[in-house]
Amino acid sequence: MPDIDEYDTAYFKNIVGDNALSITSVTTNRIKRSRHFEQFFLKGQYKLVFNKKLNYPVDIICRIENNDREGIIVKENSSGIDFTIPSNRELTLTFDLKKDLGDKNEVVGIFYYLYDAHFKKRAGKFAFTDIHGEQHTNDTLLGKLTVLYFFNTGIQEPSLPLNKVVEKYADKKDIKFFAISGNAENDLRNYALKNNFKYNPVANNGGLITLFSYKSMITMPQHVIIDRKGDIVFWHLGDNHDIYRILAENIDKHL
Repeated sequence: MPDIDEYDTAYFKNIVGDNALSITSVTTNRIKRSRHFEQFFLKGQYKLVFNKKLNYPVDIICRIENNDREGIIVKENSSGIDFTIPSNRELTLTFDLKKDLGDKNEVVGIFYYLYDAHFKKRAGKFAFTDIHGEQHTNDTLLGKLTVLYFFNTGIQEPSLPLNKVVEKYADKKDIKFFAISGNAENDLRNYALKNNFKYNPVANNGGLITLFSYKSMITMPQHVIIDRKGDIVFWHLGDNHDIYRILAENIDKHL
């Protein structure tokens, strides 16, 4: 997936601000492949901002398709679409790209799940043991910034940006990175070695995935940050192409 250049990054951020909880790109390849962007099941506020290169809704048409739109509020504007889901609903966005952008895979829009003022919450009691045999609990991690990555070895490949995040904070002994998977320990150990994955792996922990999933949305990959007081302060769904910047910005906020 391509990077967004600095000009576009500034454009998107100027519209949305710093209150996005989760960010996902819509690309030309994805539209050409299926035309279906994604299905969402979360209560909350959403914003879809199209690339400045595209004249919405002339160059790109977006339709909201679902069987039950009761209570869903949709507002279109010059930059894209805002919508609010008051309770769990299935929502599918379908795109028609009318402007020829060539064969290059380009970002045509950024989908934002806006920050929920009630999101911050106590992580609660938990305990897990990493593949090196060291146990970690909510109590032992107090006073440290804890970054969790929930993933499945059969689906997600550990990306270079995640290793770059660990390397960026290598001198910060009070930041802990854990990659939590439901996979068996031997499988996860081999996977981490093969891919030189720098997160500390934790195996056989489907229970933790359930505990930390935002509003019971069991989807992987997910990223969670717990601050030094034991509060969950950040949640992100998916491995966005810009995940290094997203994680680094949110870690820096809580250093």
